[in-house]
Amino acid sequence: MRKCNIFKNILILFIILIFLCGILQLGVSYSSFETLKQRIDVFSLDGSADVFTQSFFSKIVKKLRISSALFIVLSVILYSIKGKVLLFLTSLLESMKDFIKDILETFRKIICEEDKIHIFALLVIIVIAVFLRSYYLLQPIRYDEAHMFNAYASQPLYIGLTNYSTANNHLFHTFLIHITCLIFGDKLWVIRLYDFVAGILMVPVSYMVMRMFYNKYTGLITAGIIASSSALIEFSTNARSYPIIIMIFLILFAVFKYLKNKRSIAAWFLFVILSSIGLHTTVATIPCIGIAVVWFFLSIVFNDMGYSRRLILKDFFLSLFFVICLTLILYSPAIIGSGLNSITGNLAIKEFTVFSFANLKYTSVAVWNLFNRDVPYVIYLVLIFGFVISLLFHKKQSNDRVSIFIAVVFIIALMALSNNFPIFARHWLFLLPIYIGMASAGVVFLIRSIRLKIITKYRHILFPSLSVFASLWICLCVVGSQSVYYSNVTGTLRAAEDITSLLKQTIEPGDRVLAICPSDSPLLYYFNLHNVSTKVLFDSPATGDRIFIVVNLSEKQTLKYLFRKYGVMATNYSTPRLVKKYEFANLYVMNRIH
Repeated sequence: MRKCNIFKNILILFIILIFLCGILQLGVSYSSFETLKQRIDVFSLDGSADVFTQSFFSKIVKKLRISSALFIVLSVILYSIKGKVLLFLTSLLESMKDFIKDILETFRKIICEEDKIHIFALLVIIVIAVFLRSYYLLQPIRYDEAHMFNAYASQPLYIGLTNYSTANNHLFHTFLIHITCLIFGDKLWVIRLYDFVAGILMVPVSYMVMRMFYNKYTGLITAGIIASSSALIEFSTNARSYPIIIMIFLILFAVFKYLKNKRSIAAWFLFVILSSIGLHTTVATIPCIGIAVVWFFLSIVFNDMGYSRRLILKDFFLSLFFVICLTLILYSPAIIGSGLNSITGNLAIKEFTVFSFANLKYTSVAVWNLFNRDVPYVIYLVLIFGFVISLLFHKKQSNDRVSIFIAVVFIIALMALSNNFPIFARHWLFLLPIYIGMASAGVVFLIRSIRLKIITKYRHILFPSLSVFASLWICLCVVGSQSVYYSNVTGTLRAAEDITSLLKQTIEPGDRVLAICPSDSPLLYYFNLHNVSTKVLFDSPATGDRIFIVVNLSEKQTLKYLFRKYGVMATNYSTPRLVKKYEFANLYVMNRIH
């Protein structure tokens, strides 16, 4: 009874908050622009919220009123069915207890009953993952993450969560970084914190998932290779939310695997929450969730379930409905602020997702190269062979009738036919753990098929040793090549902080700094970090008495190209003089001729 009263009070409070949100939006829509501008300017860093204009306010008034009506109607509906909602919350709590109990029991068996050599190997692999990601954590900020922080995460939330002008704004990730930076400041490690943590947790999570789908040795080899994967290390130290998406992808498969054998409200609740968060982070999550959902649905079709198909289908479609509803609620600030078309028809998305066989070839090569970067040739060949073996002998390796690979092919074909095909290799990075997992399963199957007594007797030592060896070998290749540091995948200006430090000492009133993508956003981040006036970056270079020019050599930029891009008449200035030469950039200066 006491629990019921607690739930009732929480539910009523939640309904009141939804109702108040609706009333607040209605009140804002009927307020004058001048009144709102005064209130909003207070939250701006410079005391003036330039983005909030009369034109912008006029565009969102109608959307605010529609959203207000929806929130008020939702609160009324929830109040009218509060009895059923309370019953659901009570059932959810009981289910959550069983769900957590099952998870803890699984962990207990692994920790207490598993071979010490096996556990030790997993710990060594996790240490390797932590070392590699820590090693690259403070590498110079890259363009995409710098632009995300400058334009969205560093801004007030009413801007960060409503401005969806480009797909670069991964909304949920922006929200997390904004909150963390308010607490710890805007240091580089703070901006990358969530990707860094997700990149490390990906190792034990991939171990558990592949152990669930295949066996413990497959999980261990998968974890070892993921720990040292060059591509996963790069994006674990690049604040672009891809490790978070991969984590969600892996956990969804674990949840579906659990749901195949046991009905659980808590597991379905977790599916709804994780899917909605993933979709709110970026639309690039759609194929991730699609693959997991298609695999589970095919498992239902082929009757690969441990209980009633009717109950599973009911839970399945109801959960999908709640995912759609919750995702729309989470996107409501962006829909109000930027319009629905900003999400469904974003130019940054449409421009790069038009399918063609040329794009398919380009993407396939780019993805394959990214997946296998820094992988020793021997391991590269073994993984390919293992993957083929896994496809051919799936039924002998797994107790699942449907292979994940079938769901992957289905979603890729569906996206191609619908003319929405991401060509950036990083958008397909979530498939890397699946490829490594299936390849590892094939390798384990092949080795165990060799009927030698020594392999059977010492396999508890053989597989952990192979896992650690493979992880260490790839680790040495990654550190030796420094491909993570030298990658240009999301744009970079490696000398941005050094250039900022130099300019801080030499910049004078009337000076300008000429820098274009991908140099401008990293410079802006470091200018703000080191308290250098950003006015020199934003004001037109053509109005400056002295112009500092940043030439990004890794992007093959030239002085002529920069002059043409900014419309600077070189004849009005002295011959550019090289101030300092960096490894991948040159800094020039030239004075106006009076």
